[in-house]
Amino acid sequence: MLLADSYGFCYGVKRVVDKLNELLDQHGNVYTYGQLIHNNQFTERMTQRGMKLINELSEIETLPKDAVVLTRAHGVLKDEMDSLQKSGRVIVDGTCPFVKAVHIKASVLENEGYTVLLIGDRNHPEVRSALSYMNDPIIVESPEDLNRPEIRDRLSQVKRLGVVMQTTQSADNVSQILKHLLDMSIDEIKLFNTRCNATEERQTAAQRLAHKVDVMLVIGGKHSANTRRLYQLCSAITRSYHIETKDDIHKEWFYREDGSPVERVGITAGASTPDWVIRDVVDYLNALQL
Repeated sequence: MLLADSYGFCYGVKRVVDKLNELLDQHGNVYTYGQLIHNNQFTERMTQRGMKLINELSEIETLPKDAVVLTRAHGVLKDEMDSLQKSGRVIVDGTCPFVKAVHIKASVLENEGYTVLLIGDRNHPEVRSALSYMNDPIIVESPEDLNRPEIRDRLSQVKRLGVVMQTTQSADNVSQILKHLLDMSIDEIKLFNTRCNATEERQTAAQRLAHKVDVMLVIGGKHSANTRRLYQLCSAITRSYHIETKDDIHKEWFYREDGSPVERVGITAGASTPDWVIRDVVDYLNALQL
């Protein structure tokens, strides 16, 4: 069994989790606005400690006046943050600094007169938050989006284009989109690379390990975008399985079609996967002597 060189909690997730633990120690009960990180096992454990989940802004008014509310690492909509801060409750901003950098860089570009284009998944919480801090941005998910009439027509009228990107975007997707943008008749393009290095480090480490093993286990929430991306990358290289916990593992995965056991099993984990979930998987595989 081999572990990837880089896996598990990224800086932004570790930061907000540490903040939650600190607040729970101080106050006993802490409310989170939205799911703090995309991992059900973490949510279940922290709920037992006193974390309470709030999904609707209207719920804030029902909380005690001295309630402590922690926002998620992905960030929240600007209007929502404004309402939270006006609620009179104690609001602790858990937004990852790298995510905030997207907001800041986009604001810089807008102040300099650029039309902002954001590369990212428009349905992802981080992107929805970032877009709310921008003035009429263009959102592009893939190179194919640049052929959509409404985006092509909008770009045909842009003279100065500023580009930022979702922190978890792959380098390949970004480079392909930029290549197409450079082929367009845009007078000036200014780029801020707002990708987080942790994403690339984990993806590169996972791919490197996948080339060395017979089976790859990718640990993380089924609704975690970065974990799903790790799984996609590994699946393109070797037989891979996306699991949330050790309970998802099937022993037959570790045998070849002829019935002989595989020689090497690799493990990686998404940026929101807790250490204890990873340790459980490692212990399980050790018990199987893999």
